[in-house]
Amino acid sequence: ESIAPSINVLALLEEDWLAQAARDDERTEALRDCLDGLPTQSRELLRLRYSDGLPCAKISERLGTQLNALYKRLSRLHQALGDCVEMRLTEARESAT
Repeated sequence: ESIAPSINVLALLEEDWLAQAARDDERTEALRDCLDGLPTQSRELLRLRYSDGLPCAKISERLGTQLNALYKRLSRLHQALGDCVEMRLTEARESAT
């Protein structure tokens, strides 16, 4: 008995991987569009936290805000971005049909 995967299994795996990559690309594009729609201050906060990798305590000091307020603001941004991405993906699927 051979332990090498069959050509059919490899083809199915490749097809699944390509489909997942396409979904990831669509999600990334939607996120980029949603980020572009945010106010400048919100984009700056996300840049400090995720691109620059600053801890929340450091950001709150820099911005002169309370740490809890910063956590709430980030939480609201995460929720808004998640909703926006899902809405854009839904719209894309609906327009494709």
